[in-house]
Amino acid sequence: MAGIKHAECKRIVERSDQLCADVEVQLEGEKQAFIALFTDAGDEDYRLEMILKNDADPTIDWYDNDLHAAYEDVTEELFGGKQGGSGWSSKEEFKEAVLAYPGVRSQIRTQLDAAEAQKLQEIRA
Repeated sequence: MAGIKHAECKRIVERSDQLCADVEVQLEGEKQAFIALFTDAGDEDYRLEMILKNDADPTIDWYDNDLHAAYEDVTEELFGGKQGGSGWSSKEEFKEAVLAYPGVRSQIRTQLDAAEAQKLQEIRA
């Protein structure tokens, strides 16, 4: 199983009217980072919605463009089958490993709270 080399909540995005925490995850042995999208599941827990991989060549497309077409949903690829293509036995195991990385859970909470407050303020305005 590939270990997590680094994980960090980069931003909050809105997908289908739902706020999602965009967590960049660098796995050991992988050149490209994965993007794990988490939503609030209540009770200080989060639901892993999907995992994206950016197949853009960083030497050509060097800027951070979250709208780039090279982002591909690889959730099924990583967790399909008995052991999955990544070596992670389950989506839940991967989710817990990302959330256990130092600072990630608090980064998600802080950024989601700020985004929810901003969204509420925009609704009231």
